Amino acid sequence: MREWEFAGKQHSVPAVAHCAWQAPDGRHAVTLADWTPEPREVTVRDARLGSAPVLSVCIRTNEERRVIGDSVTLPPLSCAVLCSA
Repeated sequence: MREWEFAGKQHSVPAVAHCAWQAPDGRHAVTLADWTPEPREVTVRDARLGSAPVLSVCIRTNEERRVIGDSVTLPPLSCAVLCSA
């Protein structure tokens, strides 16, 4: 969570936005977006992704790799898709 105070009010929003979806071919995915200037470690637990989902990260250069476990680290100001194989 990112928290700050403005005009006498306390504000709080998630540091990483996320959304889960299913493709027409039946594959599942989770999209992640780190809008902060710091890297963020995110834990995603969704059995529909399988045991080794593919992580595609969009930053200055694209990166794609298999993920083992349920934690991924997002670079600052990046978006990513974690997709079942």
